[in-house]
Amino acid sequence: MDNRATVRIKFIDQFWMQIETTSYINTFLKKYFTVFKTGAQFAKKYREGGWDGTIQFYTQAGKLPIGLLKELLHFLDTNTLSYSFENNRNTLKPHYSEIPENFLPNIKLRGYQIEAIQTCLTEGFGIVKIATGGGKTVVICGVLKAYQPKRAIIVAGQINLVMQLYDRMISYGFPADEIGLIWGGEQNYKGKRYIFSTIQSIMNFPELYKTADVLIIDECKHQQANTYSELSKKTSALVKLGFDATPFTYEDKGIDWTIKKSIGDVIYEKTTRELIDMGLLVRPIIGMLSVKNEDAKGVEWKTAYKEFVVNNNIRNEMIRKIAEKEDGRILILVSHIDHGRELQHLIPNTTFLWGEVDSIERYKEIQNFINSHEKYVLIGSTIFDEGIDFEKGIDAIIIASAGKGFRKVIQRLGRALRPNQKGYVSVYDFYDEGNKYLTKHSEIRKNIYKNEGHKVSVV
Repeated sequence: MDNRATVRIKFIDQFWMQIETTSYINTFLKKYFTVFKTGAQFAKKYREGGWDGTIQFYTQAGKLPIGLLKELLHFLDTNTLSYSFENNRNTLKPHYSEIPENFLPNIKLRGYQIEAIQTCLTEGFGIVKIATGGGKTVVICGVLKAYQPKRAIIVAGQINLVMQLYDRMISYGFPADEIGLIWGGEQNYKGKRYIFSTIQSIMNFPELYKTADVLIIDECKHQQANTYSELSKKTSALVKLGFDATPFTYEDKGIDWTIKKSIGDVIYEKTTRELIDMGLLVRPIIGMLSVKNEDAKGVEWKTAYKEFVVNNNIRNEMIRKIAEKEDGRILILVSHIDHGRELQHLIPNTTFLWGEVDSIERYKEIQNFINSHEKYVLIGSTIFDEGIDFEKGIDAIIIASAGKGFRKVIQRLGRALRPNQKGYVSVYDFYDEGNKYLTKHSEIRKNIYKNEGHKVSVV
């Protein structure tokens, strides 16, 4: 490319950048910001020739979401293209600029939490990536108190997460009469400064998100969904911040860029390894138990999962024995409802929670588990993959669900690392052999554990 060419980047509102450059460079920008969507080849529209299967982030009019600024600068720097900026966006000045460790009542802020809050106040846009157990809710509350917004919308994907945030905010000194809740039949928002809602519910209240000056997205990985993107595009919020322990897949550019386009890139990070080294999380002792499936060779994935994970009597009996041997709070994670029901039937005095269980009942049962002083075996479906804060720790976690996704592996492990009385947590996973899919996924999980700095043994 011509390295003498200049690209002008204009921030035209709270969502879009206008890119002014030559038609020649525009061609390359359009190509760079066009990504084939994973699984598009299975869509009817693609098969019928009505769609080429791509996601186009760069518009025909030369506009690009502000959240992809880092990707744009990478492209320009790689191709040695000069650029300039024009910023027409409004900003929101925080009410507090200095954050002391006693900024929130009933808790002493850690140094990195103060750093994270101050980064949010400086940037006003982007993702805070703090490992599970690192206190992201504390950071959210610190940010909200520092800004003192006229109206803030705090969005979570599940009702139990909304309730968890609500309870924590009150414990950190926010007046209950300033906090509103919206979900399902609950619509307590009039005259409230801080409004907690599920994403499904808030979209029914444009008068709220169009007059908010702060938007907080908890578990912002869900920004890949169209509803989240629409909220980010339509809101008037001058501050947009996402919080997540595992915001990106690092495998699928289409998903990761869809998340970034609405909420930006990571502006602050604190890893699991760092928190363990600081003594704020316990070290996991990870053992992967070998399960040999002699008849699994050549079986396709869905059948293999059903027969050799969900309905595997030997594997499930191993889970039962572990649950009986361990003491304290024991969490068993599954992906399929049938698997959870089978284990609940197999293991006495066990509670199983999944998506269809009433949200209030789920929340109460989780609180019972957290506050239990006796042995308590809880089985959780994929609803436990994110956001649940087991603040008093877990003594053992059994990952019965298999699978390979980076985010899911880290999320499930993250459920277990809060400090407990043992000083460590026993983590049981399975190394499923005999089927190429199950074995490959087991190896991927093992490597993810190792890459995160944890010791893991296969026995």
